[in-house]
Amino acid sequence: MSVELGGDIIDKLLRAGEVVFDVLSRAVDIVEEGVEVAAICKELEEAIAKKGARPAFPVNVSINDVAAHYTAAPGDKMVIPPRSVVKIDVGAHVDGYIADSAVTVVLDRTFEPLARAAYEALRAAMKSLRHGIRLGAVGAIIEREIKLRGFKPISRELDNLLSNIWSEFRGLPFASRWVAERWGDRALDLLRTLERKRRVYHYRVLVERGGGYVAQFEDTVIVQENGALPLVGVSKLVKG
Repeated sequence: MSVELGGDIIDKLLRAGEVVFDVLSRAVDIVEEGVEVAAICKELEEAIAKKGARPAFPVNVSINDVAAHYTAAPGDKMVIPPRSVVKIDVGAHVDGYIADSAVTVVLDRTFEPLARAAYEALRAAMKSLRHGIRLGAVGAIIEREIKLRGFKPISRELDNLLSNIWSEFRGLPFASRWVAERWGDRALDLLRTLERKRRVYHYRVLVERGGGYVAQFEDTVIVQENGALPLVGVSKLVKG
């Protein structure tokens, strides 16, 4: 499915992109050994606001083996360590229209080939994008470019499953058996991992504490001036 973007929406997206570019440019200058991660997050988030946008998510500062999604917690005293590889991920939105981008800052030239591999993978992906291309094909291009440079792509299985779940169910409740039927047993294992990480949640099964039996009837209604209009009409199923 494709969505036509109006000129006003594109303008807002481009404005959000300009803000993110400016903030990332600042990030490259301030990431140094010994700087507190919390200070970096605060400065960059404030910079987004000063430029007339709002953060689309907390600024992420992920160091070395932390691949993504680390942001400073309250009272966080973490500092940028020596010889580190620092990923800065920034998102901004203008009226809800989001631009998201990330850069890697290396504090030891030994890791420059690693950063270059990630950058070239992005360039290759951007060149491949066109209307109708499958996201799986873009992912394969990214993986190929990284492997060509002697590195291993990180596993995105969890994020991919979350994306699939969202696309399929649009935020509505779903059953684990639906996940298994749709994507197989491996997806069920990943779903359990997402549950442990609290990225998806169960609706709790409600049980009467004393062991007494429970009955239930429900309907959905539109409340109008002269009463309620039932959408289902479950009462018609009741005999007598």
